[in-house]
Parts: sequence; C-alpha cells; structure tokens
Amino acid sequence: MPESISLEKAEKILSEVHPNREFKLHLGANLKSLYELSEALDIMSEASFSHHVTKQKNDFASWIRDVIGDTKLAHHVDKMNKKKDISDAVKLRIKELERVSYHSMLGDELRAGAREFLAGVIVGFIVGVIVHVLVG
Repeated sequence: MPESISLEKAEKILSEVHPNREFKLHLGANLKSLYELSEALDIMSEASFSHHVTKQKNDFASWIRDVIGDTKLAHHVDKMNKKKDISDAVKLRIKELERVSYHSMLGDELRAGAREFLAGVIVGFIVGVIVHVLVG
C-alpha cells in the first residue's frame, strides 16, 4: 500500500533545517536539507562516507530520523552501508515527496479552474436571461 503523506509533512521533510541542526560532514561542509545530502553523497569521498557509516552507526539515518523527521527514509537508509545505495534512496524519496507537493499544487489549480468555470457559467446564464428579457 502506498504511503499517505500530507503536503505539510512532505514540505517539512524537504525544507532546510535550523542552522543549529545542520549535519556536519567529516572534513566538509554542513548540510541543511535532503537536497544537500543528496548532492554531498554524489561527491563525498569514501573516507568521509566511512566516517559516518559503519557497522555500529549510520549518522545519515540518525539525522534523517531525528532532525529531518522522515522515519520512512531513515528506516531504509539505516539498513544500508554503501554510498550509492544511500544516495539512490535519498534521491528516490525526494522525488516521492516532490510528487506529493506537485499533486497538491495541481489539485489546487484544478479546483480554482473549476470555480472560475462555474462562475463563468453562472454569469453567462444571468447575461443570457437579461438579454432574453430585454429582447423578448
């Protein structure tokens, strides 16, 4: 069964974290979001990756769970020990969350379009009645 996630939760997971909750890479920059984690994993050295992911710990999974707030992704990442696997999982999750945002936005646009169409029908009907009364 596909996961049901609210627009608010998806946007929160994709947003930047507070500066004091950033992920501090070993010998590198601080990461503020899943987007930045995804980019960092693509260019990170194996030595830096190995500092954060060992048999005893997975710093990325912990940060994703405890700071980002995405328990689903954290659960998957916690079982992984290869940089490419984690990178692929993060990219896939970002796409899933962006799809929630896109579908929500699309739904809002369709509802607004339906309201505008209905308003046009009503105005057209009223104008038609007035013209019929005045001409007929």
